[in-house]
Amino acid sequence: MLEEGRGVERDERAAAAWYRRALDLGSADAEARVGRCYRKGIGGYPLDLNKALELFQLSAAKGSPLGLCCLGTGVLALHRASLHFIFVPVGSMYFEGNAVEKDIHEAIRLYRCSAELGSPYGQHHLGLLLHGGIGTGQNVKEGMNWLELAAQQGLDSAQCALGMILYTVQGCP
Repeated sequence: MLEEGRGVERDERAAAAWYRRALDLGSADAEARVGRCYRKGIGGYPLDLNKALELFQLSAAKGSPLGLCCLGTGVLALHRASLHFIFVPVGSMYFEGNAVEKDIHEAIRLYRCSAELGSPYGQHHLGLLLHGGIGTGQNVKEGMNWLELAAQQGLDSAQCALGMILYTVQGCP
């Protein structure tokens, strides 16, 4: 009731505190509910899909219907969050023609999927291709934006590429 504001004022922190008390008393449903707090990053719990999945598994193992339902959605959320790690290597296979027919357009599509999910590797690859007009119309501005996002996440190869591009365009100060 508190989490959704049904009949009372919505208060995620208070709801999470009650879920924690019930969890401490051994409630399987409470394990699922605390897991949902981790999955959503609410009620004072940090966003942590792995911890959420762990709690969903414990709840489901105890036969909680809520735990079983959350386990399914938790696996899906964790799967979506890790997809960007798959897109880049497969995109590179298409870009290079390794084990698949070379298809730069498919590589770009996969890099873009990864980039949009926040992967600095996908952002880096997509940024280079867009900036250079490789397999697509050249779009320097969009390419630089993707490279900057990757560089801001600490990807050294993106930082280097960005530095080289800026040096080539602007020269040494």
